[in-house]
Amino acid sequence: MTDGMQHSMDLDKDDTTGFEEQGDAQGATVGDELTAASEATPEPSRPGVTEVAEHVRTDSRAAALTDPAVFAEEPFTLDEEELARVLGDLAQDEACADIVRTTDERSGAEYLHSTTFLTVAYAKHLIRARADDPAYLIVQTVREYSEIYPKPTSLEFFEFDPFGLKPDDVRTCMKAILADEAYADIKPVTVSNGMVYLYSDRWLSEAQAQAMAQWVEVDMHLDSNQ
Repeated sequence: MTDGMQHSMDLDKDDTTGFEEQGDAQGATVGDELTAASEATPEPSRPGVTEVAEHVRTDSRAAALTDPAVFAEEPFTLDEEELARVLGDLAQDEACADIVRTTDERSGAEYLHSTTFLTVAYAKHLIRARADDPAYLIVQTVREYSEIYPKPTSLEFFEFDPFGLKPDDVRTCMKAILADEAYADIKPVTVSNGMVYLYSDRWLSEAQAQAMAQWVEVDMHLDSNQ
């Protein structure tokens, strides 16, 4: 073999080797870039204040309370620490000032709701209705209305949402309440049209309750017709 042919073959071999090495280098670079890109891809963001607040508002629009336990389930899957942090942040967020917690007087459990759609008073009615104890529901509502507003509460009131009690059931409960020493502060008054109201004598006298009930049921309507 001549020196010229040997030199040409060596050049060809060198060229081939160089191409393969260059290809390996390029492949390694692309692989590294893909690995780096994969590592740099952020994980999906966890649900936070905005998502929790919107869920609560959606429930409240439907006249429903939100049990915080729902946020441990799909699609939230927040653990206790995450939920505590989110609820803490929510309480400090002015944009979420409508989101409040209302406590079950018996169990101490807290429920979330938006005051834009559910008042605290209505939320308390919903919580009491959950207990499936009509006598307790009536007594606590009568006491609250006597203290806060203050005014007596008609028996008919408990026939409407969110209570939905039947008239006969309301009267049966009233009889049981009036016979129970634990509810000794609950008293009835009957106005001139036959409607019965309940009040708590912790905050209202019989004369006050009678006058208020008479005004709402009868006198107010007489005045408006004159």
